[in-house]
Amino acid sequence: MGPTWFPNKKSGIIRCDTLIVPANMPSEDSITVYFPDNPDHEDDRRSYIALLDGHNGPAMSDFLCDHLVEYVAYALSQLPQQYEPTGFFDHDDAHIPAASSSSPSAPIPDQTFINDTIKQAFKDIDDAMIDVSDVLSSPSNSKTNAVRSLRYTHTGSCALLSIYESDTKLLRVALTGDSRAVLCRKVRSDPKDSNNSNSYGNVSALLQFKPAPAVHPQ
Repeated sequence: MGPTWFPNKKSGIIRCDTLIVPANMPSEDSITVYFPDNPDHEDDRRSYIALLDGHNGPAMSDFLCDHLVEYVAYALSQLPQQYEPTGFFDHDDAHIPAASSSSPSAPIPDQTFINDTIKQAFKDIDDAMIDVSDVLSSPSNSKTNAVRSLRYTHTGSCALLSIYESDTKLLRVALTGDSRAVLCRKVRSDPKDSNNSNSYGNVSALLQFKPAPAVHPQ
C-alpha cells in the first residue's frame, strides 16, 4: 500500500489514497502531492496530485517528482503576470512560493490562460532536462556524450498531474505520455439501470483479443 493523506477539509479533498505496484526493482514510478495549508487564501487554493510512470529507470520520474508540482504551482502563482523560469531548476531548494498576505489581490485569470500556462510549464520542464545544443556543438559526437547531455531524459517517464481548485471546484488534468485519469462519481444505484455484461465488455470474450495482433504485431 502507498501513503494516505488527509488534507485540510477546506481544500475540498477528504482523503487521498495511493498505491504503487512496481513492475521492476527498484520501482521506476513516483507519486507526489501538495495540499494547501491555507485554502482560504486566494494564492493557496489549489491541490496537486502527480503520478509519474518511469520507463527505463527511476531517474526522470524522480526528477519530475522533485520539480513538476513545484514548478507548475510557481507558474500559476505568477498569473496574471508573466513568469521567468530561468534558474528555477538550478537549485535543490526549489519550492512552492509561500502566499503573501501583503500582496494585492488580482482577478482570477481566464481559464484558457490558466490551461496555457500549465502547458507551457510542462514544456519548460521538458526543455530544462535537455539542451540539444550541447550534443550538436560537441566536437565528440559520441553516444556517451549524448547520454550525458540527455541527463534524466534517457530513462523517460509519463507525467499525469491533477489540479483541484477549492474555490471553483474545478478539476484540471494535465498529461504527457500514455497514463490515464479516470473520473468516478458516487451515485445511488438503481436495479433498473443495471446492464448485463456482453461480449464487448467481457475481457474473456474472443472479440476483445481480435484487434490486438493488428495493433501490436509480434
